[in-house]
Amino acid sequence: MEQLSSRERLIQTTAQLLQEKGYHGTGLKDILKLSGTPSGSLYHHFPDGKEELTAAAIQRAGERLEKQIEATIENHPDLYRALREFTNHLSQELIDSRFQKGCPIATVVLEIAAENDRIQKVCSSIYLKWQNLLSSFLQKSEMKEDQVKSVSILLLAVVEGALVLCRAHRSIEPLEIVRKQLESILSTLIPA
Repeated sequence: MEQLSSRERLIQTTAQLLQEKGYHGTGLKDILKLSGTPSGSLYHHFPDGKEELTAAAIQRAGERLEKQIEATIENHPDLYRALREFTNHLSQELIDSRFQKGCPIATVVLEIAAENDRIQKVCSSIYLKWQNLLSSFLQKSEMKEDQVKSVSILLLAVVEGALVLCRAHRSIEPLEIVRKQLESILSTLIPA
């Protein structure tokens, strides 16, 4: 197996810690220790320190989830099947992490995006990419054009909210309920 560069180790480790502990709970010492990287490497690759590293880590986490969304859509062209498969995937990640990991972007955006423009812009960009993926998929599902944007935002917001509730309750029930309700809503918006 190919060894990761120190930059990649820093990004991956930071993404993992941010997803579990949030921005303020993720210290540079933890990142360096877990990644096995000397502090000189951190400031060599990320001269602006934690802020720059966080932006790179959430960008990477966003791209990873974007690829998962794309793969789900590609493998399951039926909207309802794709929704079930993706929510099942999210449920399994929650269970596997003992509800320590939710959406890597939401964890950071709720904590720091309001006070940090650089991180806010990265988070916004990621959410827009996800929204555009969902919009494209909804268009292929023959949804009326004037509903596509609002429904893609609804899907994204409701699933993100469900993930937060799942972590709060340490249960996948909120995600299961949301999936069923979204299926019901979508059935009224897409011609049979």
